Amino acid sequence: MDKELIEKYKREMLKVYAAAKPEKSESGSEYGEIEVIVTALKGLYPVSGAVVTVFKEENGNQTVIDSDITDLSGNTKKFLLPAPNKENSQTAENTKSVYSEYGISVTANGFVEQINLNIPVFSGVTSLQRIDLVPISASNGKGPTITNEHSDYNL
Repeated sequence: MDKELIEKYKREMLKVYAAAKPEKSESGSEYGEIEVIVTALKGLYPVSGAVVTVFKEENGNQTVIDSDITDLSGNTKKFLLPAPNKENSQTAENTKSVYSEYGISVTANGFVEQINLNIPVFSGVTSLQRIDLVPISASNGKGPTITNEHSDYNL
């Protein structure tokens, strides 16, 4: 990818940043959580100070939901994210989705940006999303790494 395109993407992400996060419902059944663990060298070293941005893409538009900076262990806070009610999965005739999909962008000094798309979030579930960054020196100058997590879950 073109470096100018990458910078444009970063600027757009920051422009639409929204600090407010949704309130948890009383039953807790309308939200799931993601905690991101950022490492380098195939999980050997935690990356502290990485900027982790959670976003949602709908109809070609990206909306930033929340962001955080990794701690010394490479962990973020738990991101509270809207997800369909668990009851959607209780009948075979259901045509509603049983999960929501989100994207995560991770940037850190000295590393190639990592973007994970279509990460499933299930109501009432805390998921750990492990992201392993590649040092810029090992990337041969290539742009961000993009991973599509989409799968046709057959529940």
